[in-house]
Amino acid sequence: METPKTYKEIRPLLRTGDCVLWQSRGLVPWIIQRFTAYSHAALVVRLDEYCGLKDRIFLVEAVSKGLVLSLLSGRIPATGKGRAFIFQPRTLYGYSQDKIRSDALTATARGVGYDFKGLFANVFGRVSTDAKRYFCSEVVWRKWDMAGVLRYDNLTESGQAALKAGQAPRPGDLPLWVNGTAREIVK
Repeated sequence: METPKTYKEIRPLLRTGDCVLWQSRGLVPWIIQRFTAYSHAALVVRLDEYCGLKDRIFLVEAVSKGLVLSLLSGRIPATGKGRAFIFQPRTLYGYSQDKIRSDALTATARGVGYDFKGLFANVFGRVSTDAKRYFCSEVVWRKWDMAGVLRYDNLTESGQAALKAGQAPRPGDLPLWVNGTAREIVK
């Protein structure tokens, strides 16, 4: 893991397609963190060059009501309810970012629902990815796969096996399956 950075320091370094990972407090996060290092994952989407949205960074995340678009500044820095980390895949390029941005926003606008069944099944064993509904780390994995970020030269052995088997990751699997840089965001 890289040296922690403040939100203000890390914000300009964020790219569409980066992932925010959380270690949170509460019953459901506690259960999830019994099986994986993180309790939630979300996809970063920058819209700086669109419609004059200067310096706006959004998250596309799967929550109980389905895929939602939220402002990163409303979710980070952590409010004392846990810790936040940025994970940046090594193979995230401009063309990948354009595909991720377009597909993630389209899926959000279509009202893709939350995959409750997949979430609970994934706690007890691996499940396959499902494009009809998503849980948090599944949406990140699917968008990375669709955009070509999950190239075999950027996956660990466990990531290669999971991609080949069509398995959905838990939040803590993302930095274990994909080569990249993880960094904590501190206040």
